[in-house]
Amino acid sequence: MLCACAAYDFLTKSTGFDVEKAEYLYKAIEFKDNSFNLSFNDFVGSENKAGEVFANRLGAFFSLGHIVLSINGAGFNSDPKSGMRAFITRLEKQKLPQYNSIPDTECEEINEYLRQFAYTTDGGQQFFPGWLYQVRSTVAPGSFMFDSKAFTTNLRELQKIDVGELFLEKEKSLARWWFNV
Repeated sequence: MLCACAAYDFLTKSTGFDVEKAEYLYKAIEFKDNSFNLSFNDFVGSENKAGEVFANRLGAFFSLGHIVLSINGAGFNSDPKSGMRAFITRLEKQKLPQYNSIPDTECEEINEYLRQFAYTTDGGQQFFPGWLYQVRSTVAPGSFMFDSKAFTTNLRELQKIDVGELFLEKEKSLARWWFNV
């Protein structure tokens, strides 16, 4: 993930390439209690609130993953009416019809993408980590951007997960943001 963020910075940065001498930078990562602890700023820095923006975007996407996979069941079955389609149906019942036009095939593609990003199961029997869970496991038991509860592998806990409480820093939790608590 650090390499991906560095590559993104390299490909999107428009200044700093006109120097005659290369400057090599490295990042030290906090190592405490025999484990690594990574924050959002460790990946993209804190300049111009980059870490905060990264946290909000990745947090929203991870929350969507839990909404689709955990709450609406795409992580536990392959029913085409589960996952993103079930979420869209729920939104429609709450008078938010803006996403109704997304075709079922695209909903299933989103479900599959989120399974690869976060997790999947074999019909609710065994847990299989996706990319983000695998990256998190490389620093476990250290901290990795989100609250460790966000990375539960217990199937019962996944089905009851509170997507508003994924962040380590409670002031960034979705519940606080949605309700201005």
